[in-house]
Amino acid sequence: MGKKEYPDNWEEIAERIKEMAGWKCENCGRFDSPADGYGLTTHHIDLDKMNCAWWNLVALCQRCHLSWQNVFIIGQLWLFKPPAWLERRGWYIRGKNALLETRAEIYKITDQGISVT
Repeated sequence: MGKKEYPDNWEEIAERIKEMAGWKCENCGRFDSPADGYGLTTHHIDLDKMNCAWWNLVALCQRCHLSWQNVFIIGQLWLFKPPAWLERRGWYIRGKNALLETRAEIYKITDQGISVT
């Protein structure tokens, strides 16, 4: 991971996302356990490492992170219901072609005023 690709405060941002997830994978539910191959990571859903909006970050174990990073593509045809962690962040299936898009693309809103408690 090249540090230049991430914001200067990336470690703080990533830790906050993991804390919000209770230090467990939001996909499989395993707790952070690097020794067992389930070390917790923070994944950028849209793959843009500078997009650190709360709705674009998810705590995933190493195994789920690698799995989702190779499967999920924004705007792809989605035949099945997306996982709950995508929906909680405002990613929705829209239209007859079942394209997965963000809430911002659907409603043209920004992150201003949105907070996570």
